[in-house]
Amino acid sequence: MARSLAERRGAFGLIYDHYFSAGMCRENPRGLRITPYQLLDTTSVFVTKRREQVVSTMTLVCDGLLGLPMEPIYPQLFREAREAGLRTAEVTSMALGDMREFLMISRVMVQSARFQRVNQLLIMVRPNHARFYNRIGFEFAGEAASCPHVLGEVGVAMRMDFDELDRNPPTRELYEHYFGSRLTDEQLRPSPMSLNEQILWKRQIDPRYADDTDDFEVDFHFFDAASKTPAA
Repeated sequence: MARSLAERRGAFGLIYDHYFSAGMCRENPRGLRITPYQLLDTTSVFVTKRREQVVSTMTLVCDGLLGLPMEPIYPQLFREAREAGLRTAEVTSMALGDMREFLMISRVMVQSARFQRVNQLLIMVRPNHARFYNRIGFEFAGEAASCPHVLGEVGVAMRMDFDELDRNPPTRELYEHYFGSRLTDEQLRPSPMSLNEQILWKRQIDPRYADDTDDFEVDFHFFDAASKTPAA
């Protein structure tokens, strides 16, 4: 889990490199891909490093102040979960290396989600990647749709329900990898940004993030209010 400004800076730079090369974000002279959700106390950024360089990252956004990134696309999914009293979180902003790195970082992420009492993980992936995610425990949760915050890239909603996964794991080997050996509380405990860091990154949120399409809007007033609060 990213626990320092330098690690989050590495993550945001890696996300930008991957997204820009894939045509999923516009050019940003700062070379960073930062979303409003990543500044929230209910968000955790995960990284793996090699020789002190961030080589893989993914972000876990727990349901909170701004809702979840894919909620405007699939509002019914989140409405049903809240009505059932379920806590949801979304996996987003992924820039991944090889399979070994994916298995390492996703193991910490799913255990951290359970540590935070998340009941269901949501993710939006490219249709040609859906089969892979289905094999590791995600089920199809929504039809393919255009995703506005990645320049209209088409994705499909998938969901991992932890109770269902406990009852019917995809394979015993995968289940043991993710949950067989529990990480320590210290490894799983969220590491929210300080107010000073929130203010720093807020100034660097890609101003075009919220208007990649006319249908996607985020209220930035929370961060404006935070920036006027004296730092501790």
